[in-house]
Amino acid sequence: MNDKVEKYVVGIGEVLVDCFKRGKKEIKKLGGAPTIFAYHAAQTGCIGMIVSAVSDDSDGQFIKAELKRLKIRDSVEVIKGKRSGIVEVDDKDPNDPQYTIIRDVAWSSIPNRERLVKIAENTEAVYFGSLASFESDSKTTIDTFIDTVPDDSFKIFDVNLGYDGDKPLFNERLILEYIDKSNVLKVNLQELS
Repeated sequence: MNDKVEKYVVGIGEVLVDCFKRGKKEIKKLGGAPTIFAYHAAQTGCIGMIVSAVSDDSDGQFIKAELKRLKIRDSVEVIKGKRSGIVEVDDKDPNDPQYTIIRDVAWSSIPNRERLVKIAENTEAVYFGSLASFESDSKTTIDTFIDTVPDDSFKIFDVNLGYDGDKPLFNERLILEYIDKSNVLKVNLQELS
């Protein structure tokens, strides 16, 4: 009997809709750094997967349809009572786009389901950032997932020093905790300082 176990490359955290204004028209695109990571993994022939949450609203339906169209596997819970994640993007200056992150959305409450244990145990690489864990119910789920991933797997921490206006969406304790949990660090030059 040759039962081959599937191995996953997982992004865990925010799945959302990037909303761009073009005059009176709004253009929507699938977004969220963990989601884009899973997309690129799927494009290379890996089993790219996103672990997150959406609402049962039209944005959640858009997200689920896009994940299917792009062949990104998902363990995305549908949560009622919270809206799906969106980011309003102002890209008038293409060299310095501005992002307004809508908070207290579905991806900030990713449920810690039993089926995630099996996925984590068979994960070869996991990508996670600080955004979905900051002031969020998702932190427990993300931490449990990362701690269950095999030690010889890649644990890629994306330092995300995002802001909500002037309020930081990170803190030193969280950044240091996730540096300790990771074996790969993604950081840009602005964040490095």
